[in-house]
Amino acid sequence: METETSPRERIRIASLIGPLLFGATVLALLTSAQHWVVMQLGAEDPTWRTVSHALRKEAPTWYLWVLAAPIVYWAVRRFPLRRGALPVTVPLHVAIALLMVLAHQAANLAVLRLTGFPTQPGAFWTVYASGLLFRLTYGLMGYTVLFGAVLAADYYHQFRERELAAAALGRQLAEARLQALRMQLNPHFLFNAMNTIAMLVRQKSDAQAVRMLAGLSDILRHVLVESPPQETPLKDELAFIERYLEIEQARFADRLRVSVDVAPEALEALVPTLVLQPLVENAIRHGVARRAAGGSLQIEARRQGDDLELLVRDDGPGLAPTKDSVTPASGIPISSGGIGLRNTRSRLTQLYGVRGSLELTSPRDGGAVARVRLPYRVGAGAVELEAVATE
Repeated sequence: METETSPRERIRIASLIGPLLFGATVLALLTSAQHWVVMQLGAEDPTWRTVSHALRKEAPTWYLWVLAAPIVYWAVRRFPLRRGALPVTVPLHVAIALLMVLAHQAANLAVLRLTGFPTQPGAFWTVYASGLLFRLTYGLMGYTVLFGAVLAADYYHQFRERELAAAALGRQLAEARLQALRMQLNPHFLFNAMNTIAMLVRQKSDAQAVRMLAGLSDILRHVLVESPPQETPLKDELAFIERYLEIEQARFADRLRVSVDVAPEALEALVPTLVLQPLVENAIRHGVARRAAGGSLQIEARRQGDDLELLVRDDGPGLAPTKDSVTPASGIPISSGGIGLRNTRSRLTQLYGVRGSLELTSPRDGGAVARVRLPYRVGAGAVELEAVATE
Protein backbone atom coordinates (compact mmCIF):
# COMPACT_ATOMS: atom_id res chain seq x y z
CA MET A 1 0.00 0.00 0.00
CA GLU A 2 1.39 3.39 -1.00
CA THR A 3 1.00 6.17 1.53
CA GLU A 4 2.98 8.93 -0.18
CA THR A 5 2.01 10.95 -3.23
CA SER A 6 4.12 9.21 -5.86
CA PRO A 7 4.01 10.14 -9.57
CA ARG A 8 1.69 7.20 -10.17
CA GLU A 9 -0.62 8.40 -7.39
CA ARG A 10 -0.72 11.89 -8.91
CA ILE A 11 -1.60 10.40 -12.29
CA ARG A 12 -4.42 8.43 -10.69
CA ILE A 13 -5.80 11.54 -8.99
CA ALA A 14 -5.55 13.54 -12.23
CA SER A 15 -7.41 10.80 -14.09
CA LEU A 16 -10.27 11.16 -11.58
CA ILE A 17 -10.80 14.88 -12.14
CA GLY A 18 -12.31 14.61 -15.63
CA PRO A 19 -15.01 12.03 -14.77
CA LEU A 20 -15.75 13.83 -11.48
CA LEU A 21 -16.18 17.16 -13.25
CA PHE A 22 -18.56 15.52 -15.70
CA GLY A 23 -20.52 13.93 -12.87
CA ALA A 24 -20.58 17.20 -10.92
CA THR A 25 -21.91 19.01 -14.01
CA VAL A 26 -24.69 16.47 -14.47
CA LEU A 27 -25.70 16.62 -10.81
CA ALA A 28 -25.49 20.42 -10.81
CA LEU A 29 -27.83 20.59 -13.80
CA LEU A 30 -30.27 18.11 -12.26
CA THR A 31 -30.43 19.81 -8.87
CA SER A 32 -30.58 23.25 -10.52
CA ALA A 33 -33.51 22.08 -12.64
CA GLN A 34 -35.24 20.79 -9.52
CA HIS A 35 -34.60 24.11 -7.75
CA TRP A 36 -35.92 26.02 -10.77
CA VAL A 37 -39.12 23.94 -10.84
CA VAL A 38 -39.68 24.67 -7.14
CA MET A 39 -39.23 28.37 -7.91
CA GLN A 40 -41.94 28.14 -10.57
CA LEU A 41 -44.30 26.61 -8.06
CA GLY A 42 -43.73 29.75 -6.00
CA ALA A 43 -45.05 31.90 -8.88
CA GLU A 44 -41.59 33.01 -10.05
CA ASP A 45 -41.38 34.12 -13.68
CA PRO A 46 -39.67 31.52 -15.91
CA THR A 47 -36.86 33.86 -17.02
CA TRP A 48 -33.10 33.48 -17.44
CA ARG A 49 -32.74 35.26 -14.13
CA THR A 50 -34.38 32.38 -12.31
CA VAL A 51 -32.29 29.87 -14.27
CA SER A 52 -29.12 31.75 -13.26
CA HIS A 53 -30.32 31.86 -9.66
CA ALA A 54 -30.82 28.09 -9.56
CA LEU A 55 -27.42 27.38 -11.11
CA ARG A 56 -25.59 29.77 -8.78
CA LYS A 57 -27.28 28.09 -5.81
CA GLU A 58 -26.65 24.43 -6.70
CA ALA A 59 -23.49 24.27 -8.86
CA PRO A 60 -20.93 25.30 -6.18
CA THR A 61 -22.05 22.42 -3.95
CA TRP A 62 -20.98 19.78 -6.48
CA TYR A 63 -17.86 21.47 -7.87
CA LEU A 64 -16.50 21.96 -4.36
CA TRP A 65 -16.73 18.21 -3.88
CA VAL A 66 -14.52 17.75 -6.94
CA LEU A 67 -11.87 19.91 -5.24
CA ALA A 68 -12.12 17.61 -2.22
CA ALA A 69 -11.45 14.49 -4.31
CA PRO A 70 -7.66 14.32 -3.56
CA ILE A 71 -8.37 14.26 0.19
CA VAL A 72 -10.99 11.54 -0.20
CA TYR A 73 -8.61 9.57 -2.42
CA TRP A 74 -5.90 9.85 0.23
CA ALA A 75 -8.33 8.58 2.88
CA VAL A 76 -9.34 5.61 0.71
CA ARG A 77 -5.70 4.67 0.09
CA ARG A 78 -4.48 5.37 3.62
CA PHE A 79 -7.31 3.49 5.35
CA PRO A 80 -8.44 0.77 2.91
CA LEU A 81 -11.67 -1.05 3.61
CA ARG A 82 -10.27 -4.53 4.01
CA ARG A 83 -11.64 -7.50 5.87
CA GLY A 84 -10.23 -7.62 9.36
CA ALA A 85 -9.52 -3.88 9.49
CA LEU A 86 -13.13 -2.67 9.22
CA PRO A 87 -13.64 -2.08 12.98
CA VAL A 88 -10.88 0.53 12.74
CA THR A 89 -11.22 1.93 9.23
CA VAL A 90 -15.00 2.41 9.17
CA PRO A 91 -15.06 4.76 12.22
CA LEU A 92 -12.10 6.63 10.74
CA HIS A 93 -13.94 7.13 7.46
CA VAL A 94 -17.06 8.30 9.30
CA ALA A 95 -14.98 10.86 11.21
CA ILE A 96 -13.28 12.03 8.01
CA ALA A 97 -16.68 12.31 6.32
CA LEU A 98 -18.08 14.51 9.10
CA LEU A 99 -15.04 16.80 9.02
CA MET A 100 -15.17 17.00 5.22
CA VAL A 101 -18.89 17.84 5.24
CA LEU A 102 -18.43 20.58 7.84
CA ALA A 103 -15.55 22.09 5.83
CA HIS A 104 -17.50 21.74 2.59
CA GLN A 105 -20.54 23.53 3.97
CA ALA A 106 -18.39 26.41 5.22
CA ALA A 107 -16.68 26.68 1.83
CA ASN A 108 -20.03 26.53 0.04
CA LEU A 109 -21.48 29.37 2.13
CA ALA A 110 -18.31 31.41 1.53
CA VAL A 111 -18.62 30.94 -2.26
CA LEU A 112 -22.28 31.98 -2.19
CA ARG A 113 -21.45 35.17 -0.33
CA LEU A 114 -18.41 35.96 -2.49
CA THR A 115 -20.49 35.59 -5.68
CA GLY A 116 -23.23 37.83 -4.31
CA PHE A 117 -25.85 35.10 -3.99
CA PRO A 118 -28.52 36.14 -1.46
CA THR A 119 -28.17 34.22 1.81
CA GLN A 120 -29.63 34.68 5.27
CA PRO A 121 -28.58 38.00 6.78
CA GLY A 122 -26.20 38.00 9.71
CA ALA A 123 -22.65 37.06 10.61
CA PHE A 124 -21.02 34.24 8.64
CA TRP A 125 -20.77 31.71 11.45
CA THR A 126 -24.24 32.57 12.74
CA VAL A 127 -25.74 31.80 9.36
CA TYR A 128 -23.52 28.71 9.06
CA ALA A 129 -24.73 27.32 12.41
CA SER A 130 -28.40 28.13 11.86
CA GLY A 131 -29.05 25.50 9.21
CA LEU A 132 -26.17 23.16 10.00
CA LEU A 133 -28.28 20.07 10.75
CA PHE A 134 -30.10 20.24 7.40
CA ARG A 135 -26.91 20.97 5.47
CA LEU A 136 -25.09 18.18 7.31
CA THR A 137 -27.58 15.58 6.04
CA TYR A 138 -27.42 16.99 2.51
CA GLY A 139 -23.62 17.16 2.67
CA LEU A 140 -23.27 13.54 3.76
CA MET A 141 -25.18 12.54 0.67
CA GLY A 142 -22.71 14.44 -1.51
CA TYR A 143 -19.74 12.97 0.31
CA THR A 144 -21.15 9.46 -0.10
CA VAL A 145 -21.45 9.97 -3.86
CA LEU A 146 -17.84 11.20 -4.04
CA PHE A 147 -16.55 8.45 -1.76
CA GLY A 148 -18.26 5.78 -3.85
CA ALA A 149 -16.80 7.19 -7.06
CA VAL A 150 -13.27 7.37 -5.65
CA LEU A 151 -13.53 3.89 -4.12
CA ALA A 152 -14.74 2.43 -7.42
CA ALA A 153 -11.93 4.16 -9.31
CA ASP A 154 -9.34 2.87 -6.83
CA TYR A 155 -10.63 -0.70 -7.11
CA TYR A 156 -10.55 -0.38 -10.90
CA HIS A 157 -6.94 0.84 -10.87
CA GLN A 158 -5.90 -2.01 -8.57
CA PHE A 159 -7.72 -4.51 -10.78
CA ARG A 160 -5.97 -3.16 -13.88
CA GLU A 161 -2.58 -3.26 -12.14
CA ARG A 162 -3.14 -6.88 -11.15
CA GLU A 163 -4.11 -7.70 -14.73
CA LEU A 164 -1.01 -5.98 -16.10
CA ALA A 165 1.21 -7.65 -13.51
CA ALA A 166 -0.29 -11.05 -14.33
CA ALA A 167 0.25 -10.41 -18.04
CA ALA A 168 3.86 -9.38 -17.40
CA LEU A 169 4.46 -12.50 -15.32
CA GLY A 170 2.93 -14.62 -18.04
CA ARG A 171 5.25 -13.11 -20.64
CA GLN A 172 8.27 -13.60 -18.39
CA LEU A 173 7.33 -17.21 -17.68
CA ALA A 174 6.98 -17.81 -21.42
CA GLU A 175 10.46 -16.31 -21.90
CA ALA A 176 11.84 -18.53 -19.14
CA ARG A 177 10.31 -21.59 -20.77
CA LEU A 178 11.73 -20.62 -24.15
CA GLN A 179 15.15 -19.91 -22.68
CA ALA A 180 15.16 -23.24 -20.83
CA LEU A 181 14.19 -25.00 -24.04
CA ARG A 182 16.97 -23.26 -25.97
CA MET A 183 19.55 -24.09 -23.30
CA GLN A 184 18.49 -27.73 -23.07
CA LEU A 185 17.68 -28.41 -26.69
CA ASN A 186 20.37 -26.49 -28.52
CA PRO A 187 22.23 -28.57 -31.12
CA HIS A 188 25.17 -29.26 -28.81
CA PHE A 189 22.93 -30.53 -26.04
CA LEU A 190 20.95 -32.77 -28.42
CA PHE A 191 24.12 -34.05 -30.05
CA ASN A 192 25.74 -34.82 -26.70
CA ALA A 193 22.60 -36.44 -25.26
CA MET A 194 21.93 -38.60 -28.32
CA ASN A 195 25.61 -39.50 -28.69
CA THR A 196 25.70 -40.61 -25.05
CA ILE A 197 22.55 -42.70 -25.58
CA ALA A 198 24.07 -44.28 -28.70
CA MET A 199 27.22 -45.08 -26.74
CA LEU A 200 25.16 -46.74 -24.00
CA VAL A 201 23.31 -48.82 -26.61
CA ARG A 202 26.63 -49.95 -28.16
CA GLN A 203 27.79 -50.91 -24.69
CA LYS A 204 24.52 -52.84 -24.27
CA SER A 205 23.60 -50.66 -21.26
CA ASP A 206 20.01 -50.74 -22.37
CA ALA A 207 18.47 -49.90 -18.99
CA GLN A 208 20.59 -46.76 -18.66
CA ALA A 209 19.87 -45.75 -22.26
CA VAL A 210 16.13 -46.13 -21.67
CA ARG A 211 16.45 -44.06 -18.51
CA MET A 212 18.21 -41.27 -20.42
CA LEU A 213 15.56 -41.30 -23.15
CA ALA A 214 12.80 -41.16 -20.53
CA GLY A 215 14.58 -38.31 -18.77
CA LEU A 216 14.88 -36.36 -22.02
CA SER A 217 11.18 -36.98 -22.66
CA ASP A 218 10.31 -35.67 -19.19
CA ILE A 219 12.38 -32.54 -19.80
CA LEU A 220 10.47 -31.87 -23.02
CA ARG A 221 7.11 -32.51 -21.37
CA HIS A 222 7.91 -30.21 -18.44
CA VAL A 223 9.18 -27.31 -20.56
CA LEU A 224 6.45 -27.55 -23.21
CA VAL A 225 3.47 -27.91 -20.83
CA GLU A 226 0.57 -25.89 -22.26
CA SER A 227 -0.31 -23.69 -19.27
CA PRO A 228 2.43 -23.91 -16.65
CA PRO A 229 1.71 -22.48 -13.19
CA GLN A 230 3.69 -19.50 -11.93
CA GLU A 231 4.74 -21.49 -8.87
CA THR A 232 5.37 -25.14 -8.15
CA PRO A 233 6.39 -27.12 -5.03
CA LEU A 234 10.14 -27.33 -4.63
CA LYS A 235 9.99 -31.14 -4.72
CA ASP A 236 8.61 -30.94 -8.30
CA GLU A 237 11.27 -28.46 -9.32
CA LEU A 238 13.93 -30.78 -7.90
CA ALA A 239 12.44 -33.72 -9.80
CA PHE A 240 12.85 -31.75 -13.03
CA ILE A 241 16.44 -30.80 -12.13
CA GLU A 242 17.17 -34.46 -11.39
CA ARG A 243 16.17 -35.38 -14.97
CA TYR A 244 18.35 -32.60 -16.34
CA LEU A 245 21.35 -33.59 -14.23
CA GLU A 246 21.02 -37.28 -15.10
CA ILE A 247 21.66 -36.42 -18.73
CA GLU A 248 24.49 -34.05 -17.86
CA GLN A 249 26.08 -36.63 -15.55
CA ALA A 250 25.93 -39.25 -18.26
CA ARG A 251 27.83 -36.83 -20.52
CA PHE A 252 30.40 -35.68 -17.95
CA ALA A 253 30.69 -39.10 -16.27
CA ASP A 254 32.88 -38.80 -13.17
CA ARG A 255 33.73 -35.17 -13.95
CA LEU A 256 30.37 -33.98 -12.54
CA ARG A 257 29.64 -34.72 -8.90
CA VAL A 258 26.23 -33.67 -7.60
CA SER A 259 24.93 -33.41 -4.05
CA VAL A 260 21.47 -32.28 -2.93
CA ASP A 261 20.77 -31.14 0.61
CA VAL A 262 17.17 -30.04 1.11
CA ALA A 263 15.49 -29.60 4.49
CA PRO A 264 12.25 -31.63 4.77
CA GLU A 265 10.12 -28.54 5.47
CA ALA A 266 11.38 -26.95 2.24
CA LEU A 267 10.11 -29.70 -0.08
CA GLU A 268 6.50 -28.45 -0.09
CA ALA A 269 7.46 -24.76 -0.33
CA LEU A 270 6.29 -22.97 -3.45
CA VAL A 271 8.98 -21.67 -5.81
CA PRO A 272 8.78 -20.05 -9.26
CA THR A 273 8.58 -22.64 -12.01
CA LEU A 274 11.98 -23.21 -13.68
CA VAL A 275 13.79 -21.15 -11.03
CA LEU A 276 16.63 -23.66 -10.49
CA GLN A 277 17.37 -24.74 -14.05
CA PRO A 278 19.18 -21.57 -15.23
CA LEU A 279 21.22 -21.53 -12.00
CA VAL A 280 22.26 -25.17 -12.41
CA GLU A 281 22.98 -24.70 -16.12
CA ASN A 282 25.06 -21.61 -15.32
CA ALA A 283 27.07 -23.50 -12.68
CA ILE A 284 27.82 -26.39 -15.06
CA ARG A 285 28.69 -24.19 -18.03
CA HIS A 286 30.85 -21.64 -16.20
CA GLY A 287 32.06 -23.82 -13.33
CA VAL A 288 32.33 -27.57 -13.81
CA ALA A 289 32.86 -27.54 -17.58
CA ARG A 290 35.83 -25.16 -17.27
CA ARG A 291 37.86 -27.59 -15.18
CA ALA A 292 39.70 -30.44 -16.86
CA ALA A 293 39.13 -32.60 -13.82
CA GLY A 294 35.48 -31.57 -13.59
CA GLY A 295 33.98 -30.41 -10.34
CA SER A 296 31.15 -30.60 -7.89
CA LEU A 297 27.69 -29.07 -7.90
CA GLN A 298 25.70 -28.62 -4.71
CA ILE A 299 22.01 -27.75 -4.43
CA GLU A 300 20.71 -26.69 -1.03
CA ALA A 301 17.37 -25.46 0.27
CA ARG A 302 16.34 -24.45 3.74
CA ARG A 303 13.87 -22.29 5.57
CA GLN A 304 15.20 -19.08 7.12
CA GLY A 305 12.43 -17.69 9.33
CA ASP A 306 9.71 -16.44 6.99
CA ASP A 307 11.92 -16.91 3.93
CA LEU A 308 13.07 -19.82 1.79
CA GLU A 309 16.71 -19.89 0.69
CA LEU A 310 17.92 -21.82 -2.35
CA LEU A 311 21.63 -22.22 -3.08
CA VAL A 312 23.47 -23.61 -6.10
CA ARG A 313 27.24 -23.95 -5.55
CA ASP A 314 30.05 -24.97 -7.84
CA ASP A 315 33.81 -25.22 -7.31
CA GLY A 316 34.76 -23.75 -10.66
CA PRO A 317 36.96 -20.71 -11.36
CA GLY A 318 34.49 -18.34 -9.72
CA LEU A 319 33.18 -14.98 -10.87
CA ALA A 320 35.14 -12.69 -13.12
CA PRO A 321 36.63 -9.66 -11.31
CA THR A 322 34.57 -6.86 -12.83
CA LYS A 323 33.02 -3.71 -11.45
CA ASP A 324 29.69 -5.56 -11.23
CA SER A 325 29.36 -7.43 -7.95
CA VAL A 326 26.92 -9.91 -9.45
CA THR A 327 28.60 -11.34 -12.54
CA PRO A 328 28.71 -14.80 -14.12
CA ALA A 329 32.14 -16.35 -14.71
CA SER A 330 31.86 -15.43 -18.38
CA GLY A 331 32.28 -11.80 -17.39
CA ILE A 332 28.79 -10.82 -18.57
CA PRO A 333 26.94 -8.80 -15.90
CA ILE A 334 23.44 -9.98 -15.07
CA SER A 335 22.24 -6.43 -15.73
CA SER A 336 23.38 -6.59 -19.37
CA GLY A 337 23.36 -10.25 -20.35
CA GLY A 338 22.63 -13.81 -19.29
CA ILE A 339 19.00 -14.10 -20.31
CA GLY A 340 18.17 -16.96 -17.95
CA LEU A 341 19.67 -15.24 -14.91
CA ARG A 342 18.21 -11.82 -15.70
CA ASN A 343 14.81 -13.39 -16.32
CA THR A 344 14.99 -15.26 -13.01
CA ARG A 345 15.84 -12.09 -11.10
CA SER A 346 13.05 -10.16 -12.84
CA ARG A 347 10.47 -12.87 -12.10
CA LEU A 348 11.48 -12.94 -8.43
CA THR A 349 10.96 -9.19 -8.20
CA GLN A 350 7.60 -9.36 -9.99
CA LEU A 351 6.34 -12.20 -7.81
CA TYR A 352 7.67 -11.16 -4.41
CA GLY A 353 8.83 -7.54 -4.60
CA VAL A 354 11.72 -6.73 -2.28
CA ARG A 355 11.45 -10.18 -0.65
CA GLY A 356 12.55 -11.93 -3.83
CA SER A 357 16.24 -11.76 -4.77
CA LEU A 358 18.99 -13.51 -6.71
CA GLU A 359 22.62 -12.98 -5.78
CA LEU A 360 25.78 -14.44 -7.28
CA THR A 361 28.90 -14.42 -5.10
CA SER A 362 32.38 -15.93 -5.16
CA PRO A 363 33.56 -17.39 -1.82
CA ARG A 364 37.17 -16.85 -0.79
CA ASP A 365 37.96 -20.52 -1.27
CA GLY A 366 36.82 -20.34 -4.92
CA GLY A 367 33.81 -21.35 -6.91
CA ALA A 368 30.53 -19.51 -7.18
CA VAL A 369 27.29 -19.46 -5.21
CA ALA A 370 23.88 -18.50 -6.58
CA ARG A 371 21.57 -17.59 -3.70
CA VAL A 372 17.81 -17.16 -4.13
CA ARG A 373 15.61 -15.80 -1.34
CA LEU A 374 11.82 -15.67 -1.47
CA PRO A 375 8.90 -15.85 0.98
CA TYR A 376 8.29 -19.28 2.48
CA ARG A 377 4.84 -20.42 1.39
CA VAL A 378 3.11 -23.75 0.93
CA GLY A 379 0.00 -24.47 -1.07
CA ALA A 380 -1.55 -26.39 -3.92
CA GLY A 381 1.08 -27.91 -6.16
CA ALA A 382 1.58 -27.92 -9.89
CA VAL A 383 1.85 -30.51 -12.58
CA GLU A 384 4.03 -33.31 -11.24
CA LEU A 385 6.59 -35.08 -13.41
CA GLU A 386 5.75 -38.65 -14.17
CA ALA A 387 8.01 -41.31 -12.74
CA VAL A 388 10.83 -42.31 -15.07
CA ALA A 389 10.82 -45.92 -16.18
CA THR A 390 14.05 -47.60 -15.28
CA GLU A 391 13.55 -50.88 -17.01
